[in-house]
Amino acid sequence: MVESLFVGDTSGEVAPPNQTWWKYVTSSENVRGILHFDDDQPIAFTQFDVEGDVASVSVFIREHLRGRGLFKSIIAQAITLLPPSVKTISAYISDANHPSISAFQKFGFEGRLARDDDGLLIFTFDLARPASDHS
Repeated sequence: MVESLFVGDTSGEVAPPNQTWWKYVTSSENVRGILHFDDDQPIAFTQFDVEGDVASVSVFIREHLRGRGLFKSIIAQAITLLPPSVKTISAYISDANHPSISAFQKFGFEGRLARDDDGLLIFTFDLARPASDHS
């Protein structure tokens, strides 16, 4: 089912899933994988890797559905499934991925000047802050 999300994707931003990844997502107690549907069709996948009170997030939306404003509802729904111990969400984004940067910022993620070891920009969302403080 998850594989069908990647059929026809030409963005090259994400490698299609393989058995190693799927085993990691489905067998690790620190990973939350959420498959999002529209009717009976998978439209997106959100993955949280939880470590202590921080969850790193990855979001994949089917290529033909990007830019239609789905990110906000997808990430909002996914956040409700996080364990209560999570206080901060981090996203690591290539500086060339402008649409993703924009989507995370519009939701309320804040960018930092710091980069991770792979050179990705780090964006964070503080779950402890009231929603009105994120805008």
